[in-house]
Amino acid sequence: RVASAILSLVPNVHNFRTTLRCIKLWAKKRGIYSNALGFLGGVAWALLTARVCQLYPNACPATLLARFFRVYVHWKTGDV
Repeated sequence: RVASAILSLVPNVHNFRTTLRCIKLWAKKRGIYSNALGFLGGVAWALLTARVCQLYPNACPATLLARFFRVYVHWKTGDV
């Protein structure tokens, strides 16, 4: 299962879950949480959050939330 695979990759499951809940709430409030509508869905948000948790393994959820936006604001996507 994808969820258990993601959980095995994060250093602190509790911090990951707390941060992911905040990210999902943020996305839902802005209407950008839905695979059906062409936006990122639950697994995609979980993967993005897991990567931030790996980059900052000792950070608390509040710090991870701030780092999430900092990391992806500066993310280089290449030529699209």
